[in-house]
Amino acid sequence: MTKKEKRFITEAHNDLYQIVADTKTSVQYLFAPSTGITPQLDSNGKLLLADKE
Repeated sequence: MTKKEKRFITEAHNDLYQIVADTKTSVQYLFAPSTGITPQLDSNGKLLLADKE
């Protein structure tokens, strides 16, 4: 039996927000209690992808 990998990992956080990466799609999300979860976009409006290891 293989060990199940985590789908979402926290890359950075502080008291106001968390940056979460989806390991299947490599999309980074910004989570804040006041606004919920939203995908991070670059300056061109494209999805910001996490670095794959």
